[in-house]
Amino acid sequence: MVPEDGSRAAWTWALPPLLVALLLIPAFALGVEEIVLGVVGLCCFAALSWWKPVHALLVLLLAMPLAPKIPLPIGNLYISTILVMAFVVLRAFKEVASPAPLRFPRTPLSAPLLFFAAVLTLSVSMNAAYLIGNREQLLRFVQFLFYLSLFFLAAGLTLETRHRRWIVGTVLATGVLEGAIAVWQWVSKRGFFTTGTFDHQHNHLAAFLVFTGLLLMGAILEARSARSRLLYLCGIGLIGFGLVFSFSRTGYIAIGAGMLCFLLLGIAPRKKLAVFSVLLSGALLAYLLVPASVASRAGTIASVAAGKARDISFSIRLEMWSAAIEAFKKSPLLGAGAMKFELRDNYFVKTLAESGAMGMIGLLWVIVAVLLQALRSSKVPEKDRMLRGARIGFFPAAFAILVIFNMSGDFMNLHRLMGVFWVLSAVLVSGGEREPGPNEGR
Repeated sequence: MVPEDGSRAAWTWALPPLLVALLLIPAFALGVEEIVLGVVGLCCFAALSWWKPVHALLVLLLAMPLAPKIPLPIGNLYISTILVMAFVVLRAFKEVASPAPLRFPRTPLSAPLLFFAAVLTLSVSMNAAYLIGNREQLLRFVQFLFYLSLFFLAAGLTLETRHRRWIVGTVLATGVLEGAIAVWQWVSKRGFFTTGTFDHQHNHLAAFLVFTGLLLMGAILEARSARSRLLYLCGIGLIGFGLVFSFSRTGYIAIGAGMLCFLLLGIAPRKKLAVFSVLLSGALLAYLLVPASVASRAGTIASVAAGKARDISFSIRLEMWSAAIEAFKKSPLLGAGAMKFELRDNYFVKTLAESGAMGMIGLLWVIVAVLLQALRSSKVPEKDRMLRGARIGFFPAAFAILVIFNMSGDFMNLHRLMGVFWVLSAVLVSGGEREPGPNEGR
């Protein structure tokens, strides 16, 4: 019964936790508590996605790099992938079911992203027979589309400054946590190199650390108080040590290239001097303190570049690239079909072979659009210093991920990283500062 004043009886507020308890008690008795807890958690996340999308995004930003894989009948999936799919489906359904007219978010990045996704989908349809028999590859493509759609859903939200601070702060905190996990792995001697939570993939860890580290560097440049600068520097220290012990040569190149990108931005000369000082001091500390094994690993970069040494992994990659180029020559317009090549060492060559010239045009359009918009957004007035710093750091971070890392891997398909990347692209550089509405963030 509902009282005449519209209030609810006290017992109705206790009903949801009571139902959860009634579910969990027999579940623990029967030993199926993991399944029940998973269902309850998914239901709670679904409710959050429906009524509080900003809070659901925060959950996703934590889950994407940190959540583990679980075995399912359709294959091993990350928990974050299940959450992303639930979020996308529920938000899309709510937009369609809303009485308000459906509005597609128009940003400078919408057209290139839609074009690239359309070309890949056409390429996949050409290769449907292969993908039907290879469920893992088909699942990877479906995941790619779901994670990419996070950009459009995040861009469609009207966000207050505090919401954007939560989103950026969550990403930075996750990067520092990954760095701390990597340092702990190295100290406890849990392998030749550190991988954090990235399933023995040291290059994947390095990509996430470089991305968040460059964002933190931008935040340092705009920090006003000494305490904030010290806090950010401690975070960069953990990220830096985690990156060093990842043994990722691409990571070493990417962090240097990203730091140099700061010099291209229209920031004050003293800030450029600060970036150069951090870069120089970091390189000096790495030279003096890192173990001989790390120094030897980094030294192979210069040796291979100068032609003084022959790297086996690089030679194998050259052979794979040559085969991919030959495949492109046979079908230059749309390629041999998306997801057909197990080529994970150069996303540019992979795209050229699988999706042809149209796919390469779409990929380059996306990269150029993101970098140009990131460069413009770094000059957008922003009262909040942390957000202003994140805008400044996003251009170097985007260059490191989209250009440097994609030259040595298929990082556009690294969904746990790119999901975070697309959300921040929507929040920081998608363009169009919106006026606050009566229901901001809802």
